[in-house]
Amino acid sequence: MLRKILGLNAAFSTINGIAMLFAPTFLAAIFFDLDFALFGMSGAEILQILAMGLFLFAAYVGFVAFKLPQFSGQVKIIILADWSWVISTILLLVFASSTFSTFGLVFFAIVAFIVAGFALAQRKFSNSVTD
Repeated sequence: MLRKILGLNAAFSTINGIAMLFAPTFLAAIFFDLDFALFGMSGAEILQILAMGLFLFAAYVGFVAFKLPQFSGQVKIIILADWSWVISTILLLVFASSTFSTFGLVFFAIVAFIVAGFALAQRKFSNSVTD
């Protein structure tokens, strides 16, 4: 079951990464305030950078899933990364909510909820896998 959950996590990250890489201008327009920029980068550029991070994360998660149980210890790192995403999202939505459109607030809250689900499920089933 852990392998399936990790696979879903990797697929979810990949799908979001593809969307952010190939439709960054459209997504930035619906996710962010129109004047949003960070460190001189537009929302679209930030989404493209985020897409690259999601691809790297998805590749790592997929690799660990494929190599279970040999790499079962790596699941803890994935769980930590997932919770880091959730906490970071909550902090952004609380302290930088004016940066996001209403759609962006809802979208990123839903993504954080899904990622929290992955973290909880991975934790639950990681105990049944041994090195």
